[in-house]
Amino acid sequence: MGQLLDRGVDLFNRGDYFDAHEAFEDLWRGSSGGDRDLWQGLAQVCAGLHKWRRGNPGVAARLIRRGLGRIERHARAAPPPIAGTDPATGEALGNRCGGSAPASPAPFTGRDGPLNLSLLVRDLLAAADRLDRGLPMTAPRILPVQG
Repeated sequence: MGQLLDRGVDLFNRGDYFDAHEAFEDLWRGSSGGDRDLWQGLAQVCAGLHKWRRGNPGVAARLIRRGLGRIERHARAAPPPIAGTDPATGEALGNRCGGSAPASPAPFTGRDGPLNLSLLVRDLLAAADRLDRGLPMTAPRILPVQG
């Protein structure tokens, strides 16, 4: 799982969302536990970002939100407290995806340590909002937790 996660993160951060989608989808299909929603959510987010790159912002925003909904489901099942997340992001995710505040999402750890899922969620929420309003957006990145 570690090498596939690192590959997915690297591809995502390079803006190669199609191949990042494939990596996260492989993680999703290969998992049987509580992380399935996280991997499927990240795959859907990548599909949305791929649509954005191809000039289809409406579909992009819907796929990003659908992926965030899966990440929210994962967050609800994760036992708090979790490194790399914060309560404000959990509350924002719950409010924006139509639910109440979820528990902090479980960390996913790449070669550089735990990855900051809270920052990613915040950036994706902002991206979907900008797409809905017809505004330009900046490509999000998956970054490690800063200690």
